[in-house]
Amino acid sequence: MKDLEDKKLSDLLDCIHVSSEVKAMGEELRDPIFGEVRGRIRRASRRTLRMRIAVAAASVALVLGLTGYFSYQEGYRQQKNQLVEMMNPLGMKSSVILPDGSKVLLNAGTVLRYPSAFVSGKREVEVDGEAFFEVTHDAGKQFVVKSGEISVKVFGTLFNVKSYKEDPTVEITLVEGKVGVGLLENPDLVYIHPEYQFTFEKGSNKYVVHKVDIDQYTGWRDGKFHFRNLKLAEIVKQLERSFNVKIHIASDCLKNTLFTGDFVNGENINQILRVMTADRRMNYRMEKDQIYIEESKELK
Repeated sequence: MKDLEDKKLSDLLDCIHVSSEVKAMGEELRDPIFGEVRGRIRRASRRTLRMRIAVAAASVALVLGLTGYFSYQEGYRQQKNQLVEMMNPLGMKSSVILPDGSKVLLNAGTVLRYPSAFVSGKREVEVDGEAFFEVTHDAGKQFVVKSGEISVKVFGTLFNVKSYKEDPTVEITLVEGKVGVGLLENPDLVYIHPEYQFTFEKGSNKYVVHKVDIDQYTGWRDGKFHFRNLKLAEIVKQLERSFNVKIHIASDCLKNTLFTGDFVNGENINQILRVMTADRRMNYRMEKDQIYIEESKELK
């Protein structure tokens, strides 16, 4: 009877399939667990067969639990090493749900990098371009956004990061909550509050914190443009990214021309330029995806 019970138990354990990564560990665990199960069965010799089967099943569950645990840990280690890169093309916006449930809206020409699972004590992502974040609260895992020399530690929920490599500045605009911003080599943080913006000048490594019109810096989410005494060269950058066109400005004088205006009804590039040139200081012409802005001949 003892040999028969041992054989049945051995056959049952043979049915357990472990991952290749834990097979060696499973072999080491197999004999001690087998011995323990055998001892339990012997000690239960006066009980019914049902009880013996229950004891064996409990021991098998232990093996399965250990196998599942080791496989789970190995899977998480693999996930941790996987970096996801989301590349949003020019002329488009797209949204991403991060592993913790946080939402990110990407503006045109933006790259977002993040791990496929947040398994350490910190949730860290990297942005090249412009993105609006709605961060899920998790007191045990701080949320950090890195972009070039800037690191943003999040204590709130809603904020905008604008950090294109070709732009001379980085802008962190807070809508709701609280964030701390600093240079990567500087542990000291500069805290900003809602309706304030942290603007960092790449060339001089200087920064300023000032109150702003939130709509001017976050309207892009809804396809809206708010220009406030802005140079044509800066406006053109936004239009090129949003509509995936190339705009050529004929002179430096035009590049420095200031404009103020709101486009909030989903205007296309042609409609926007038509309004901007209505005062006849300049004119434009379109050739497929190329746009040329020149000084008005009437003013020459």
